[in-house]
Amino acid sequence: MIMRIERAGNAGLTKDLVASIVELYTDVFSRPPWNDPVEFCAVYGERLLDDAQREGFRLVLGWSDGGRLDALGVGWTTPDPFPGDRSYGRVASTLGPEGVAELLAGAFVVDELAVRPSAQGHGAGRRILAALTEDLPDGRAWLLTNEVAAGAVAFYRRQGWTEHASPERPGLVVFTTSTA
Repeated sequence: MIMRIERAGNAGLTKDLVASIVELYTDVFSRPPWNDPVEFCAVYGERLLDDAQREGFRLVLGWSDGGRLDALGVGWTTPDPFPGDRSYGRVASTLGPEGVAELLAGAFVVDELAVRPSAQGHGAGRRILAALTEDLPDGRAWLLTNEVAAGAVAFYRRQGWTEHASPERPGLVVFTTSTA
């Protein structure tokens, strides 16, 4: 069970911590429903170090009783104007220009939320998400998931996030929230 939740910044991303994060990321996302190739997961540390340079970067870690990293949350402020790289283009096609401008541009994006399977069901995801999104400058946050991840979709619904699906982009689900 997760006992300690810690907000860390990019300055705390040591080589050992990044290795622990990649191990956790691989344990979570190489399994169903995600089924990411292990090779893809292995390079997450490089992407994380790049992402740590983004405006508003936040990293929240969940440590078990024994000191093992069992959960993490990563996010940052979405650039305005809204970018077209990574998954941003798919998100924009789901919400359209007006939805992007109103809900996403300048809002905090939850890029990753990962809880090790052995730590799920004890409130770790809820606590990580709350710590990641607390005290946002304008109170707006969003994330992208896939409907194939039924457990994740149900989790965000239970947390009170608003679901935005698109018939033009089946499978993609954008969630938004506002704490303002």
